[in-house]
Order: sequence, then structure tokens, then C-alpha cells
Amino acid sequence: MLKGFEFGEKIIDYKKALMLDYVPRSMAIIGAGYVAVEIGTLYAKLGSKVSIIARSDVLSKFDRDAVNIIKKTMQVLGIKIYTGATPISYDGKFLKLGDSNLVEAELVVVAVGLRPYTEGLGLENTKVQLDDKGFVKVDSSLRTTDSNIFAVGDVIGEPMLAHKAIRQGVVAAEIITGLRKSYDNIVVPAVIFSDPEIAIAGSIEEKEGIKVTKFPLTALGRSIALDTTNGFVKIAVDENSVVKGVEIVSQDANAMISEAALAIEMGATADDIASTIHPHPTYSEAVQEAAEAAIGAPIHFFYGKNSK
Repeated sequence: MLKGFEFGEKIIDYKKALMLDYVPRSMAIIGAGYVAVEIGTLYAKLGSKVSIIARSDVLSKFDRDAVNIIKKTMQVLGIKIYTGATPISYDGKFLKLGDSNLVEAELVVVAVGLRPYTEGLGLENTKVQLDDKGFVKVDSSLRTTDSNIFAVGDVIGEPMLAHKAIRQGVVAAEIITGLRKSYDNIVVPAVIFSDPEIAIAGSIEEKEGIKVTKFPLTALGRSIALDTTNGFVKIAVDENSVVKGVEIVSQDANAMISEAALAIEMGATADDIASTIHPHPTYSEAVQEAAEAAIGAPIHFFYGKNSK
């Protein structure tokens, strides 16, 4: 909840936004993370006049190469993005911003983030401890500071993703039944269901000892055939060519990222991906092409003077 914008009939959270039985004529979304982008894109395609109120910018914590593509699509859909904006008040028809802008909004969606829901669980009657942000503390076995209680999912912290919670739930259940297990996954892949989708596994930050290469979908047969060339695949490898991160901006990125997550978990190299036969014509070939570029052997596009 955002102070001054308490939830009610016309101010709702993102979960209620997914359960509306009508399409609002206009919608203002306070917040500019992946939830705001997904909901904004959804309702813009259904016909709503959508405005996104961003404290800094849309998807401010994500790679700008990817975000710029998404923002262009959002603009084509008619989504108005207010950057560096602060919401002041709402009168049921217009949302007032700090710069005196009035944003038409039949409905306001507050999507400024999540906080752990630990109040009311009776934790004060246990030995369970919380961190300074209110998340439940656990060890690598997902056991809390009360040895009889385990915790998984959003309540133990970022990333707040369902597939992370599912994996942790399996591990915790196995430990409870006596199996020697621990939650030791290296990477949790994430997908933004934008248009096109953004999928990330690991880190693609270019720094000392890490090289990042990029394959554009303009050189991919599947994308050319379907006119979906607005995207790319980036791959980050260390000095030994071990894969450390992959970012995909593409249709079906959600299905492609699992290969990257597996590669990172297994400590695979770019050559392992490049030498694996990928079916043609598919979007997944873009991951192979990015890996080929990482080892200096791109096939369908030129990648700098060091390419073989």
C-alpha cells in the first residue's frame, strides 16, 4: 500500500487488477517495475488508455538495451509513461502528479512493490526470527531459527517468483522427510511478460573478467519469417568461457531461458552451447548464435574484428 492511496473501489493492487470483470476506459499504474509493465501492456491491448507513473524510469533496474525495445512497443500501444513523477492525490477521475500534471484515470493500480506478510501468523509464539525488512530468516536447509518450522517462497525474500518457491517447497519437503538436501541453486531465471518478453538468467553485467556478446534477432531466420526481429540474445562468459549470464529479448523468451539456466547450473561453457545442435528454424537458435559469437565464431552476422 502507498501512503495517501489506500486501497478501495477505485484504487487497487495488482492482484485485483488481474481479476477485473470489465475493461476500464483509463488506468493509471503507480510503479514502473515488471508488474506495471505486464499489466499496462495487457490493458492497453484490451483498449484501455494506460498511464504509468515512474519514480525514475520504466524497469529502472534492468538492462537499458532491453528496456528501450519494450518502451517503444509500449508507446506504439499508446501507453503514456511519466518518468521522474510523484503521485500526489486522486479525486476519482484524475491522478495529480507533483509536476501539476493531471492524469486521467478511471482506475488506479498501485504496483510499487511487495512486503512480506508475516503479521498475524503467530510467529511471536515461536522462535522464528525476522530480518530488518520483515522477512523470515532461514538457513540453506530452509529451516527457520525455530528448528521445527521451515519457510519457503516470497516470505523469505527476493527474488519473489513462483518457480523459486516451488523449488524451495520441494527441497524443504524432502529435508523434512529425512533426505539430505539443501537449497543450493545457483540461479533463478526471471521472465517479464512484456512485448516482446524479457528473460534473464544470471548476470550480464560487463566487468573485469566478464565478456558480453550480443546476437540480434535481425539475423535469425525464425524472427525474419515471423516479422519479430525486435530483440536480441546477450550472453556473458568468464575468462574460461563459462556461462555466467544470459538475457533474451524475444517472442517465446520464457521457453528459451531454461537452457541458459541449465547451462549456468552445470557450469557449461559457451562452446558447449555453440556445439549443441539447435532445431531450425526456431527462436532457440539465437542462444546458440550468441554462444558462437562469444567464442569468436559467429555464423550469421559479423561480430567485430576478432571474429573468426
